[in-house]
Amino acid sequence: MLSTVGVMTQGESAIAADNRTVRLDGGRVTALRRARAMSREQLADIADGPHRLSVATIKRAENGAPIYLETARRLAGLLGVASIAELLANDEVERAGPGPLMEA
Repeated sequence: MLSTVGVMTQGESAIAADNRTVRLDGGRVTALRRARAMSREQLADIADGPHRLSVATIKRAENGAPIYLETARRLAGLLGVASIAELLANDEVERAGPGPLMEA
């Protein structure tokens, strides 16, 4: 699913422009990475290009710390998840409500 990395819907583009941060379900992020038998370092290595992810950023996401929305999209794509909504922490889902984050 690497082809979907960085692809935004029309509604998401405005959200990304303001550098909004989100918190992901760290356990789910970790489980998806481990299901691919990858270390954080290996995941960071495949996240090359202009929007490279560092090991520290991956660790923050896995610990449930806030990360930029665009970073969450990139990570979701690398983990083969169609929408970041599948990775959001429960309180983020409630805060976001219906809208571009919840749409596939």
